[in-house]
Amino acid sequence: GEQRFKRLDSLNAPYNEAALLAILSGEKEYTPKQRSATAQSAQRVNLLVNIQQKLREGKGTGYEHWAARFNSKELANTLNFISENGITNFDDLVRRAEAATVHANELLDSIRQMENHLREIKKLQTHIFDYLKTKEVFLAYKASGYSREFATAHERELSLHKAAKAAFDALGVEKLPTLQTLRNEYVALLEKKKNAYQQYRQARDEMRNLIRTQTNVEMILENDTARKLPSKHGQRKTGSAR
Repeated sequence: GEQRFKRLDSLNAPYNEAALLAILSGEKEYTPKQRSATAQSAQRVNLLVNIQQKLREGKGTGYEHWAARFNSKELANTLNFISENGITNFDDLVRRAEAATVHANELLDSIRQMENHLREIKKLQTHIFDYLKTKEVFLAYKASGYSREFATAHERELSLHKAAKAAFDALGVEKLPTLQTLRNEYVALLEKKKNAYQQYRQARDEMRNLIRTQTNVEMILENDTARKLPSKHGQRKTGSAR
């Protein structure tokens, strides 16, 4: 919670060099000092105090640039968001934004994996249907001694049968599941995807709110040394998910 760097030799006994080395080597167990409720409350409003103080100052070019883009409602939303979410300081805001971005992207990855699996189930259903529909024709073709004349007369059916078997081999399918089993799996996975998408929308909204709040805070405070979010922050994967 310090505003500036502290010299190690200026710290109290629990944090001097000998004590820290003992903890790092495992000779001593570290028990963090518990913050009082008053100290926690003071830290909680720290970022709000900084913003309000900045607004009372000359404001400067950063704030003027921000004010040109946003109205007083945006400022109120930013301050309310910080207060309602108990954001203690700028680093806390950055950490939350990064964590929210990771969470949203993980959910989106999961949804896309489910979408791929749904497509695979659909393809497998089609191949199984074609295989069963053309099985008798293939057996008749085999019984004919693989007659060229028979193959010409039933070219379409035999092509579908061959394509289905090739697909089973490519998928490593040894025992064909029933069409009903695949239908049940498809319905269950579709419901799972629906629930995941609802979670993703909430996570995406949270992420966007945090990123927007951080951007606003950076402009207001003109924090040139503030750690910026990486370019992937909410931009890499937060497009649409069906």
